[in-house]
Amino acid sequence: MSHRHTSSKRSKVYDFRYIYVDENFQKDEGKQAATDSISLKKIGRLAATHYFSLAEKTATMEDEKMNKRARQLFAVAILAMATLALSSCTKMYVVVDEPRPTAAPAADTARIYFMLPQNFPGGRAWVLEDDNLIGYVQNRQYFMHEVPAGEHLFMLVSENTEGLKGQFEGGKTYYVRMFITPGIMGTRVYWAVLEDGKENWDKRYEWLDACRQVTLNPGKANKWESKYAGKNAERLAKYTSGESEPATFGPAAGE
Repeated sequence: MSHRHTSSKRSKVYDFRYIYVDENFQKDEGKQAATDSISLKKIGRLAATHYFSLAEKTATMEDEKMNKRARQLFAVAILAMATLALSSCTKMYVVVDEPRPTAAPAADTARIYFMLPQNFPGGRAWVLEDDNLIGYVQNRQYFMHEVPAGEHLFMLVSENTEGLKGQFEGGKTYYVRMFITPGIMGTRVYWAVLEDGKENWDKRYEWLDACRQVTLNPGKANKWESKYAGKNAERLAKYTSGESEPATFGPAAGE
């Protein structure tokens, strides 16, 4: 059977797994048949070759994607650890992952818990014994401090400054609760000693349990003390001179 073509050339496209071959038809049917036969064989060989090449390339691309994803996850993990380490170095406090002591302090030593159990609004306070920084707390935090039996003066520094003078009995534990109120530029922190048999005494353990124990970050604490040494000396002088009156309590406040 003969085929008639209206033009001298005609394109025929063979499609096999994304491999495209364009062959020109010849006018002569015999030559066309031979050409088509040879072309189909070539297409088969090319298709097979390129099919496996495509499979290898696809597998390689998938491996590269997985490797890239793994590298990204690894980088994120490293960044998270670095951020955590950096943040712990830049904070004023360090979390203490230890339970509170259950034994009473030594006979010549008094223990004091300074706690800020309030959750809202946000607040923070630096606590000094005389003009020496002994602790720092934010919401839901507390720190523990031990002193020799006798009289001690403490200062709380926030947007405001508060004084607290107590007579401490050896072998006893004392609880100082801090609380936050609105201030002028931010919030203010105040404190009060919890006394046996008086208001909120039965909440002392509940409030401690709601807080995380912290201690000072030495590097940050030293910088803060150096920066505000003059100001803290002025604050202390107001209490020691009688210009400002600290709140006071006696040894019976402890347990």
